[in-house]
Amino acid sequence: MTMERRWSDRSHRRLEAVVVHQGLPVERCWTRDIGLEGAFLDMQLPRFDKGVRVEVEFLVPRNGEVIRRRLPAVVMHRSERGFGVMFLVFDQEAFRSIEELVYHAPAVPALERQVH
Repeated sequence: MTMERRWSDRSHRRLEAVVVHQGLPVERCWTRDIGLEGAFLDMQLPRFDKGVRVEVEFLVPRNGEVIRRRLPAVVMHRSERGFGVMFLVFDQEAFRSIEELVYHAPAVPALERQVH
């Protein structure tokens, strides 16, 4: 068992996202979990190594619209199912965006969280 190194808890939130690298959208994916510090992104082909900087653009449905929130992040770890990112948040507006995603996005039903 590994020791948890996060400062805040993660919530099982299934949010649609787009990974952006060097200004270009790379792949559409879904979060497995998200917290104030980072998220795990489920992807078919995780292509980024630890330390690579990306942006994660979250697509959040709200009142019949899709609200986009793009946050800078760095890849912290990866597996065959995706990769974990730590958000690189340096301003109040970005931090509020993360709070909104963590606390107001729909929770993932238990069946969707199971590994196939």
